[in-house]
Amino acid sequence: MKSKELVRLLQEIDPGGETEVVFGCRDITFLQKEPMYYDGLPITLIRDKSKRPYYDVIGFRATSKGNKIKINVMDYEDVLWQDPNCIIELEDDYAKKHYEKDIERVKKEVLEEILPF
Repeated sequence: MKSKELVRLLQEIDPGGETEVVFGCRDITFLQKEPMYYDGLPITLIRDKSKRPYYDVIGFRATSKGNKIKINVMDYEDVLWQDPNCIIELEDDYAKKHYEKDIERVKKEVLEEILPF
């Protein structure tokens, strides 16, 4: 997807620009522009606009030519590995039920890994 299409879709779905944007369940940390061939050659989709608003993917391509914008993401495990004593806010019961046990497991792993040093 081209960057202008991404921007257009974001503005269409969230005109006020206040909704969190995530990639999977990971938050976006930063973007970087780099040569297409660098750090792994991506596959881009070939789309047929006449099939919209339904499934419009008709194929894919790979090329090493041009540039790409890489979206870099982090999840809670990445944050805990950087700082196991970081601020953790689980704002509701659903979030607590979903993450509490796994957060403790990861913190334990991190502390066991770094304590010998």
